[in-house]
Amino acid sequence: MIPVLAMASLASADDEGAFARAVSDPGDIYFGMGVTQVNIDNVDREPQNVSAYLGASLMDNRYGGLYVDSNFSRTFIQEGKLGNTEFDFNTVSVYGAYRTPTKVYLKLKAGVVHSSTKLDSNGVPNKIDSATEFSTGAGLGIEIYPGVNLEAEVVEIQDSADAVQAQIIFN
Repeated sequence: MIPVLAMASLASADDEGAFARAVSDPGDIYFGMGVTQVNIDNVDREPQNVSAYLGASLMDNRYGGLYVDSNFSRTFIQEGKLGNTEFDFNTVSVYGAYRTPTKVYLKLKAGVVHSSTKLDSNGVPNKIDSATEFSTGAGLGIEIYPGVNLEAEVVEIQDSADAVQAQIIFN
């Protein structure tokens, strides 16, 4: 898969190539929304979240782009469950991201994620645990219309938690 993306990236080095996407200017803002399936080790039911995205272009040219991505994810669709205890798993993150310069693109990112887990046992709020950790992720995206992208990513949140995300991005 990666060799195919690399070849597509090289083939699009020509700004007029069929796979080349429009280059963004430094400071261009993008935003979006999505859904996140959080995968946590050893739980009975995993939480499903709704996410909001905000980002900016740092540098973009025919070889790819560097971006700052931020993400806010909140348990909304389904709470997680471990025994009789339900929990929310919320995150706030900031990443540096690289995207290949093609309409179908590879995205690699690394940054910091702050996660917060709110436990609720038998309807009584018990405890809030939080942690801030280094996080990495990789994904694929496609420009479906000028200024509209669909992305799917896998992100490591903690040693025992990761997430699969799908989002629509507007720029």
